[in-house]
Amino acid sequence: MCTNRLGQGIALLVSSVGSGLVCVILSLLFLSSAFTAALKKERATRIEHHSSVPEQKRVEETTIQHLSTPAKSSLIVNLNTASAEELESLPGIGGSRADRIIAHRPYQSVDELSQVKGITSRVINQLRAFAKTDGATEKVKSSESQ
Repeated sequence: MCTNRLGQGIALLVSSVGSGLVCVILSLLFLSSAFTAALKKERATRIEHHSSVPEQKRVEETTIQHLSTPAKSSLIVNLNTASAEELESLPGIGGSRADRIIAHRPYQSVDELSQVKGITSRVINQLRAFAKTDGATEKVKSSESQ
């Protein structure tokens, strides 16, 4: 009888340890699959971000090149005499900025636009090719007619 109970105890112990091991193994499998899924998602995000950065830089460079030189038939505007409509034709200048530019006249240089609320150095740099403080507002002549 004692041997029978000893056998039952050993069987119970082995089954408990076995079921504990099964639980640990299943937990490790679930954790590893969750970790693998998280890694795949992170890699996909990095690849997507990494591939969009050069494209974004290209778009920004094209925009900067486009804005830094006057286009054919665009205006070079005198900040001191231009109408609000002419000022609004400048890159980065809308109705409210045009009104503020007019309110702060006269200007000795384009750099003085930094005194106007809402006009940053970046906007001023975009305006340099399109704005002046003396002479008349004029259309840019095309290279064919020069």
